[in-house]
Amino acid sequence: MTLALPTAAATTFVLPPLPASASSNMTALAGRYLDQFISDDDEQGWSNAAKEVAEAEPACPADLAVKVLIVTHYTNPDMVDGQPAIDLSAFDEGIGHMLLRCVNDLLVMQERQQ
Repeated sequence: MTLALPTAAATTFVLPPLPASASSNMTALAGRYLDQFISDDDEQGWSNAAKEVAEAEPACPADLAVKVLIVTHYTNPDMVDGQPAIDLSAFDEGIGHMLLRCVNDLLVMQERQQ
């Protein structure tokens, strides 16, 4: 799995589906976070779910990629057409793209190891 990186002029990055190579624990934690964010019923629940992802020990490179995406999203959340997205304009110039490139590199590395 690779990410569809945003163009230089883009201000948002829609989160991709969770990679199949992520551990069941990270998938469950990230899924809970995303569900809480989308439902937006309980801001404290959403914040607690983000903390659980941030504190989880990654079991593989895909887990680390998911962790970076979720923590980045929590820092600068957005929604595009009902999908969680990262507000890239909230970052210093280029840092959002660099973070996404790191996540992409982790997922490519994970694919090569399988």
